[in-house]
Order: sequence, then C-alpha cells, then structure tokens
Amino acid sequence: TCNETLNPERAFPCYTKPDECYGYRQKCDGKIDCLTGVDEMNCESDSYRDVPGYVEPYFEFMFRHFIYDEDWLWQDLYAKPFLNGKVPINTAVVPKLETGWVIGAIAIDSEKGIQVQEDPTMFTSTRRFYMRLEAPKSAFWGEQLGIRVALFNRWDYWIEVLVVLKKSKDYDFVSVGAGGQVNSYSPELVSNSDVHSLVYLRGGGHTMIYFPVLPRQTGKVTISFCTYSFIGGECSAVTIPISINGVANSYSSPILIDLVDNSELLAQNFFIIAEQTFVEPEKRWRRYVPGSKAAYLTVVGDIVGPTLGPDQPYCDASCSAWKPVGSAESVLFNMNRNVQMLHYLRMTKQLQDATLKSTLTYVNTQFARLTFFIEPTSGGISNFPERFANETSTFLTALGLYTLAETSFSEWDQITYISPDIFKKLLIFLNATQVRTGDPEFFGSFTDSIQWDLKYFNIYINDVPVDPAFHPYLERVTITALSVLATSHPSIPKPLGPLASTISSAALSYLRRHLPKMGNNALCLAMTAYALTFDSDTTYKFKARDMLLSSVRTDNYLYWAVRRLRSLIREPDTAGKVIIKPRIEWPNDAFAVEATGFALLALFKTGSPSTDSILRNNITKIVHFLSETKNMAQGWISTQDTIIAIRALREIAQLDLNRVIYNIRVDISPSSDVSKSRSIFLDGSNLTVPQTYALGDADTWGEVTVKASGSGRAVLQLYVTKSVENEFQVKNAADPVTPENSFRTFEVSCVPNFAGKNGSLLHMTSCARGLRHIWLSGNTVNLFFSNITSTETTCTTLTFPRFFPVANVTIEHSCSVYEYFENDNGNFTLYKATSLHSADICKVCGSFQCPYCPDYNFATVVQPTVAVLLAAVALLLMGWRKATIEVSC
Repeated sequence: TCNETLNPERAFPCYTKPDECYGYRQKCDGKIDCLTGVDEMNCESDSYRDVPGYVEPYFEFMFRHFIYDEDWLWQDLYAKPFLNGKVPINTAVVPKLETGWVIGAIAIDSEKGIQVQEDPTMFTSTRRFYMRLEAPKSAFWGEQLGIRVALFNRWDYWIEVLVVLKKSKDYDFVSVGAGGQVNSYSPELVSNSDVHSLVYLRGGGHTMIYFPVLPRQTGKVTISFCTYSFIGGECSAVTIPISINGVANSYSSPILIDLVDNSELLAQNFFIIAEQTFVEPEKRWRRYVPGSKAAYLTVVGDIVGPTLGPDQPYCDASCSAWKPVGSAESVLFNMNRNVQMLHYLRMTKQLQDATLKSTLTYVNTQFARLTFFIEPTSGGISNFPERFANETSTFLTALGLYTLAETSFSEWDQITYISPDIFKKLLIFLNATQVRTGDPEFFGSFTDSIQWDLKYFNIYINDVPVDPAFHPYLERVTITALSVLATSHPSIPKPLGPLASTISSAALSYLRRHLPKMGNNALCLAMTAYALTFDSDTTYKFKARDMLLSSVRTDNYLYWAVRRLRSLIREPDTAGKVIIKPRIEWPNDAFAVEATGFALLALFKTGSPSTDSILRNNITKIVHFLSETKNMAQGWISTQDTIIAIRALREIAQLDLNRVIYNIRVDISPSSDVSKSRSIFLDGSNLTVPQTYALGDADTWGEVTVKASGSGRAVLQLYVTKSVENEFQVKNAADPVTPENSFRTFEVSCVPNFAGKNGSLLHMTSCARGLRHIWLSGNTVNLFFSNITSTETTCTTLTFPRFFPVANVTIEHSCSVYEYFENDNGNFTLYKATSLHSADICKVCGSFQCPYCPDYNFATVVQPTVAVLLAAVALLLMGWRKATIEVSC
C-alpha cells in the first residue's frame, strides 16, 4: 500500500502492482521509475518529445496525425448572436486516451476583430473503465482470428468485467478442448450464441484477452463485443474485410463504342475467361479457387474515362495504376492525375464545386508531401530522401516542375497556392545539371540514373538492332524533352521566364541536333516531336511530325511502339458470333501507350482536326488504340503512361461540343443467367460517372452480350478476376524481356497477422545491393531497387513480428518483381506458407482458453463437499424443478 504518511518514498501508486510506489523525489526527476511512467507525467516540459511514451515518427508531418488525436475537438462554425451568450458546439467523440487537454476558442467578428479565450479550459479525458478492440486489417476466408480485447481499469479499486462476444450468423466462436486440444483446420465451433468470459482487473491495471472467431463468408464481417462492470461498460465492434484464398489473376477486355456516325452498334460478345466449374478432369489441381470468380462491366460515356465526383473525389497511384505509394514519383502522379481531371472537367463545364474543393484539398496534401522530397540545398527532387537525400533526380525534378505548373491555377490559389520560390528552386537545379561544357554533342542535354526507357537499347527495334553508337545520345532524349515541356509551360511565374527560356532553348538545340538518330525509337521520337511544338523554329517541328507518320504501326489501329502489340482477339464462334477475348499483356505496353499519347499531342498541335479529315481519321484510330490498352477503368498500365494518355485524350475530348445532347443506352445480357440482364443509360448528366454491372461467382462464366444504341461515345471494359493456387497458373505477360539496368519494384504479400512499421523498415534499406526504399502498404511490402540484374543475386531479409494471432493461415501469397514504369514486364509468382497454415489457435495464443498462454482465463476448480451434495439433494426433494451448479475452470 502506498502511503506518504508512513513512508514518503512510497507516497504515490505506480498503477502496475499493488506494492509498487514512488515518492516525491522520483516525481518529475527526468527518469522513469514506474513501468507506466506515471512518475514523469504532468511535468513542466519544454518539448512534447520528453513526455514518456512519446513515439518519434520518422516522417513527422506525414504520420503525427495518425499517432495522436489532437484534432478531435477542432471545429469551425458560424454562430449567430444569442441572448444567453452561448454558442452551440457540434457533438465530438472524445478519444480513448489517458491524458489531459487544453481547450480554447478563437472568434472572428466583423466589429471586434479576433478574440482569443483568455483562460483555456483544462479537460481530462481519462475514463474509469473502457475497452479497445484490435484485429487484423484484413483476412482470408477460413482463417481463425484472435480478436484482442484490451480492458482498462483506471479506478483505484479492483473490478470484475464480464466480456461478451455477441452472437451472429456471420461468424463462429472457436472452442478449445481440455488441455488446449484444438484442430487447426476443423476445430469445434460455437455458432450463433453469446460467449462470456469473466476478467479480474486490479486498480489502475489493464489486461488483454483474446476471442477466436471464424468468419463464415467473404466480404466485410462485423464482430461485436460488450463489456459490463460495476463502474461502467460499453459495446464496440470491429469490421474485417474477408477475401478469398489464392493469388488473383485479372483479365481486361476494353473497347470503344462510337455512336457518333451510327445510331446503333451490333452486339458485342465479351468472353469470360473463367470456367463454369473449378474441376479439371483427371487433374489433381483446380482451375481456380471456388468462390473466387467475379466479373465487372464498367461503362463510361467519355473517352477520358472515369473522372472525379462525389463518390470518388480523387484517385491515387494504387487505384489508377496498381502502384505502391512512398516515392516522390507516386506523389507527383497523385497530383498530376487528379489535376488533369480537374482541368478537363473545368474546360467541359462539368466540374462541381464540392468535387473541386475535395480534390484540391487532396492535391494540397500531396503537395505538402512533395516538399519533403525536395532537397533544400540544390533544389532537386529525390525519390527516397530518408536515406539517399543526395540522390537527386533530374527526371523527377523536371516532372515535378511540370506537375506544379499544371497545378498552378489562379482560381485554385485559395487551396493550392504554390510559391514562386518552389519554381525557382526546381529551375535552378535544372539549370545547374544541364550539360553546358565538354563534348558539344551533349550540349543542352540532361542525364539521370532513372531511365524509364533505357531497357529498349538492349533489344531489337522493328527487328533491327539499334546502332550502339546512338545509345549515348538517345538515352538523354526523353529527360531532355521532358525538361522542355516543363520549362515551356505557360504557368511558370513571369519573373522566372528568362531562366526557364534559357534551359528550354539549350534543350531544344540538343533535340534538333539528334533528331535524325531517333529513327524508329518510338518514345524518343514521340516526346521530341511534341517538345519541338514549343520551338519557335517550325522546320524541325514538321520534320519530326513526318518522321512520326512514317514510323506509325497500323496492325492495331494506329500506334507507336518499339515492339508489336497484339490487338484484342476477336474470333468467330460456331454460331457466327464474334467473341471478344481479354487483352494479352506485353512487356512494352506502357511505353507504347506513352509514346502514342505524346504522338497524339504532337499531331494535334501541328494540325487542324476540324478541317483535316485525314488527321481526324487518324486521331480516331489512335483513340481506339488507347481505349483498348487499359488494364483498369481508372488507368492504363503504369503511372507515366496513364498521365500522358489522359493528357492527350483530354485535348481530343475538349473538342467535342455535343456531349450535352449525347444519349446512350447499353443493354447487357449474360449467357450464364439471362434473367439478370440490365440496361444502362448515359446522358449529359452522367457521362463521366462510371456505371458498373457486376456478376457474382455463380454467374461468372460464358459470355456477356452488349448492345448499344443512341448517340455519343462510351468505353466499355469487362474486368474478370479469379484466384489460383499453383505457381504455373499465375498470369504473366507474354514474352518478357530482362533489362540489365532499370528501376524495379519487388512486392511481397505478407501474412495478414504479421505486421511491420514503416519507420523501422526504412532503416533496413542498406541491407541489400541497390535497395533504396521499403514501404508497407496494407499487407503488401514494397521494396524499391535502383537496379536488379540477371547476373547477380539480390537478397533481402525482412523481419515481421506476429501482431495478431491467426490460425489456419492461408497458404498461397503473391510475390512479384517488375519494372516500375512497365508493370507488365516482370515475374509474377507465389509462395506458400505451409508451416503457418498448420498452426492451431493455441499455438498462436489466440484464445483465452489456451492453458499455456499469458491471457489464459482460469479459476480454481471447486470440489463439492458432502454437505454441498446433501444440500443439493435436499433442494430437489423439496420440490425444486431445476438446480444448477456452475463451476468456472
């Protein structure tokens, strides 16, 4: 017992054990004497970093919001004057933190100006009793999840807490037999019934108890708990998304429906690649995991694709290009992609105020993140500055300048104001890194370690090897052309115009000098052709256009690529119907889309589509190609190709002034169940809003027949997924290449119950050759390598502690390595966690019923005496119909 009268050195309790105390001399002496750190709380401190338990975030401005809840009471409201002088405040949820708060108020009045509360209010949010639930962020079907229930008693006396897992038809309780006997794959279950457990909590103490549950179905499952005690209680729930097992394969079948010249389109028959049954005759392996099939038909009445709206105010790299976040390039993509959509909606008068505000707010947060990647001394942008701040990139700096110029718009400055000092830093870096001395052949060029088309100098182009003598010159073209686009942007602040013009003029001279060497190098030629449209000398502009037209490929509409891309397979069946099959990914998809996008921009700026019928016809074919190379509704293959494709299609779509009168009807009929046929209607009010038609597992097979009528244009995309269990079934691109120098990403899907922290993972980037960054996103670990070669082995060891107890863990997990700027060029496979799959719920200590685990909830077995037995018999003889004796063990 702590009593300052009896012993001043044991004046105050530590709230850990009943006999642990501290005295006046230990209070606020800068040393933590109690395990809880209570002896150093409520002390005068110059910095919140001195507070016990403070967690130093690695990127403070990015993560501090997610560590602390200091903004829970921040509100701003317009208040009319009341006679009683009171101002209504919206209801706020007090966070479950054992701390104190300083609450104040600021008022702005037209007559009295700014008023600040003179004496702030001190508020303590510590509850006497509360509960917290913790569970995996996601799980797979069949896994047994140990839900962590944390109980806190902040009263000064012990209590007993009754914890109840509420009954539900969505999950079962995993029952453990005597002595901890339980099966990993077929345990005894308690279905649709409440489960109770009584927990003892000492004064000022806390404990954790685990309840093992087994979700019955896929989708979102909500697990509810209630706690009851004499000093309070509460009910809470946790929602866990449950996915199907296996590694998912996805298949895309996009087409463009053009009803401008025809009022009706013949039926289009999309082939669903997933079979009706999962059994392969005379084979042990299954075609796919039962229950894993799904099909989604997305219809958008606009060639740009789904834009932005109330349901999706922004789209980042993960939803648009399946790319992990964590790098400067992904931040720039998040800004650029959303800004492009805003400009398109603004130019076509489809932009709503709510969408504008939400999107600009998101863009502004990305801009704040971007400032972290800007090296303060040189002004260059580094892809991973936490350990490699000196590895600034010319490519990223030019891309950043271009992105900020696109974002800088006077009408948006209230939310996304970009200081001219930021532009100045980037321009000074480009000016310092531009080649001005040495070999005159390289004058005006840029070079960088990030080469997003370098691999194509090691393979054949049009079946003819590239002249090795051209390599040193061509590998600088793309970055030099990008710098021209950035420095020639009209949004560059006027005082910086002379500096930008100097950089641009030198870069243009390099492109003009080496234009004849580009020949059939699609991306170099297309970017140069577009960059030369900003040149005052029109001679080279038209020369580059003629080179583009002479190198165009015509086997799949019109496109530019270093290797042939197969078009969508359209095959007639026995009944004479034309069946559209999913597109086949090729290792140069992204570069073909990017080159075609730049070529479209160049042709558009050097011609007049409104008067030139040949150019107009060519643009239509290019738009068809771009529409049929999409891997998803919101994007194409990677980040850079998605940005350029949207930018090019935006210019074409803005010319269409008839969208207000467009009206399209799309009739959809699946062969698996014609009763689920549906019609989708598009008009001027919802052209850019995606309309989705979904098929469940039972109906995902056969064909989907689509018939369109009306007027306008629409992009239809059938997206089919199914999960597989074997390595040879994992989908890969056709004929991949192995470049010796490229920026690679290695993705590993982790077991859901294991977790790591980005702050600790970042310190492991020096463990492997070429490893630049590690980023954990959900259950996927992303490792960024500057270079992975086929001649040297690259090994990385990562340690992930078990954070949640999960039994019967799913076996198959995805694993892939691919080029960052070319997703389809890589190796996609899986690995199996068989040892984790065989662990039962007691081996991972996921239940309070397990006798050898720390949270084992037990009681001494009561042995009934002779007197107790005689009393029980007497009660029965006296006429009691039922007598129950409960023994807790």
